[in-house]
Amino acid sequence: MNRFYKGFFSTKTKDAKCNIELSRIIAIQIIGEIIRGDKNKYNGFELNLVVDDANRLKVIDHGNLKASLQITRP
Repeated sequence: MNRFYKGFFSTKTKDAKCNIELSRIIAIQIIGEIIRGDKNKYNGFELNLVVDDANRLKVIDHGNLKASLQITRP
């Protein structure tokens, strides 16, 4: 069975939120945001998987949109 999971797979994480069947994924979402620090700010991008119960699973946060998209390619 094809699955998405974060971290190391084990039978203990079988029912965890970070371990889902790929067939449950209905969309990929990219959210742009501005990250503000004490002295500067920069763009950030969050890549999420949207599953059939409308929950989102964060896959990655990255400061470069193009690099974020390249990470997702096979």
